[in-house]
Amino acid sequence: MSGDHFYCLDFRGEIAPANGYEREGITGYVYAAQQPGTVPIFRWYNPANGDHFYTADPSGELAPQSYTYEGIGWYMFKDRNVNSVPLYRWYNPNNGDHFYTTDATGELAPQSGYRSEGITGYLHPNPSPPSVPLYRWYNSGLFRNFTFTGIDPTQKATLFERHSWAYYRAGICGNLSQPEKDRVRQAYRKPIVHSVATDPNINASAFINGQSIAINFTNLFPLGDDEIAQTLLHEMMHCAGYTHPRRIDPPAANADVPYDGGKYYGTPPLRAELCIAGEQSDAGTIRLMLAPQTDATTRACPVVNDGDEGD
Repeated sequence: MSGDHFYCLDFRGEIAPANGYEREGITGYVYAAQQPGTVPIFRWYNPANGDHFYTADPSGELAPQSYTYEGIGWYMFKDRNVNSVPLYRWYNPNNGDHFYTTDATGELAPQSGYRSEGITGYLHPNPSPPSVPLYRWYNSGLFRNFTFTGIDPTQKATLFERHSWAYYRAGICGNLSQPEKDRVRQAYRKPIVHSVATDPNINASAFINGQSIAINFTNLFPLGDDEIAQTLLHEMMHCAGYTHPRRIDPPAANADVPYDGGKYYGTPPLRAELCIAGEQSDAGTIRLMLAPQTDATTRACPVVNDGDEGD
């Protein structure tokens, strides 16, 4: 069910991306192994409502009545320590969700029907070796409309996780305008069909205003995480309706150069690449061709077959 807040030490979110969760950043810094003054935080899961519950109580408080024990989530201070802040717990009786935050006011929790349940423990607000980030995820139903054809489970899991990073970065990126951010994040709620591309000249392709992305896994996946996320975000910008001209490569006159802000690299799909790792790709080749849009819900429009990682 949607609405659950999930916390873990895994940057990739364990199974969160494949189950409708979106990233919400880092809550604070805790420990993966016990340190002096710390206690384990036990993780429980309620399969009936999808809620994850975290407590320092080894008995699980009331969790055993309806929750399944999932082990130790992390370690944090039992009492206030140097350079530590409280982690407050909130509970929403309407949907059963438990929410944890270092904000004493609960962020927007009180306005959303949550009630305070006190302090779970204390963590660092900033990195303090050997502490590690505590990542927060929220089940908003993201990617629920994504489908996959001819893609194996391992590839699918990577696509979910890399899409989650692209979606998150697009929302906080200074290289996109607010309307551009809103538009591409809205596109992530569309039914997007993922399929396998076999054209050796491309890494991925997408229709402008379309609802499909074809991926050449042989070309793209060996390039690594950043390249995968750049490519997916670039193609989602096409699904959101943004395009760009054919790239002019050296040694041609007036060649397009990364970061030049020109008619190619200055377009929204290329600026979106900067959201991932602050880089734009000039690898590979590009083909821009016209083809009818076959999705019944959208009009005929050009398709961009992109040969560089974000294109």
